[in-house]
This record gives sequence, structure tokens and C-alpha cells, in this order.
Amino acid sequence: MADQSDRGKETLIRLEQALQRLVDGNPIKTKPDGRISLKRINDEAGLSSGGIYYYSSFVEMAKKRFNYVTNKIAQVKPKLIMNVLINLESKEKKRRF
Repeated sequence: MADQSDRGKETLIRLEQALQRLVDGNPIKTKPDGRISLKRINDEAGLSSGGIYYYSSFVEMAKKRFNYVTNKIAQVKPKLIMNVLINLESKEKKRRF
């Protein structure tokens, strides 16, 4: 692979920072609804439509990363839902007495 220009390196840094902001839940240019996709990363980095696809190694890394994050959330979500239900149930019991 040929060396990237300074501009290409700067764009790659912008993509990495955009991905990190989305993973952290602190996006600047997109809605903070927790969704992560290549389009969101592209928009968060401020690139033109489809600009992210010029960085195929980043695309592969980003897919792995947001699949990992999505799987972690899927593992934690049932536990959180169960805790919320238990808390609601205990509050309801307290109200009755």
C-alpha cells in the first residue's frame, strides 16, 4: 500500500476521533442516540458522502469495533432490564404498605 498524504492522514485521524466519540456516546455532528454505523462515522467526521470507503483498512477496523461494542451492549442490556424490573417491583411493594 502506498503511503498516505498528509491530508489522508488527517482524514484518518478525523475518522478515528469520530468513531471514538460515537462509542463514548458524545457525538458532535450526529444525534446522540447510541447508534453506530459507517454512515454515522462518516457524517461525524465531516466527510463527504461515502468518503469513509476510501479508507478500507479503517472500514474493516470500525466494523469489528462497533460489532464488538454492539455485542457487549447486547450482553449487558438484559441485566439492566432485569434490574429495572426488580427495582420497579420493590417500589410497588413499598407503595402498597
